[in-house]
Amino acid sequence: MTGDDEMPGVDWLWNRLEVRGPDPALTDFIHRAQGAGFVPWRWPGGEDRAYWAALALQGGAPSSAAADRLAARFADYLWWTLGEAQKRAGRGLSFVPLDLNVLRPIPRKILYAGWHAAGADWCWSHWGTRPPLRRVKFYFEHRRHQHSAGIEVVAVYEFLSGDWSPWRSLATWRRKWPTLEFNLQPGYGEQQPVTSALNAPPKLKMPRGMWLKSDRSADG
Repeated sequence: MTGDDEMPGVDWLWNRLEVRGPDPALTDFIHRAQGAGFVPWRWPGGEDRAYWAALALQGGAPSSAAADRLAARFADYLWWTLGEAQKRAGRGLSFVPLDLNVLRPIPRKILYAGWHAAGADWCWSHWGTRPPLRRVKFYFEHRRHQHSAGIEVVAVYEFLSGDWSPWRSLATWRRKWPTLEFNLQPGYGEQQPVTSALNAPPKLKMPRGMWLKSDRSADG
């Protein structure tokens, strides 16, 4: 949530998203999905520090005092990381091809309330996953049409999502871009350590994805 990938208690899931359809809708989605990848959470250092201290105790801290000291150091590190991420975003140096907060911005009152007080629940309710996407890659694939002549251009995103794929976001995109098709293929397999999943996408067997086709009648 501050640009730091090592979020305690988060299991990262590898995803592949394919988006296809006619222009200008495809180009519009690609452009609107780009963002800084930065979420300016309010960091009061109170309830959140208590949360990190509790995690430290669960992780084997020898005492409550030791857990509090570790939480304080972690809070200071997050403050620094937050400031650096905000500077990069302000200078246009930070870029993410698929930014959930750009496509569905978090309200100011939720940002002010903080991550644990309101942010996590809001992101789950509107994105389908709690932390922002990580390690996002974007590229095009050119394929032959199966039932007609010519080449089809497919926009491909690969990313890590926290605990769950952004399925609620997909439903929103389907309604907003009804002429596009979104195929999400999450990677399932043995549980991967957070660090190894972030350093390189695990070699997982991906199941066949389910095409999310527009259903205008469902939208009323």
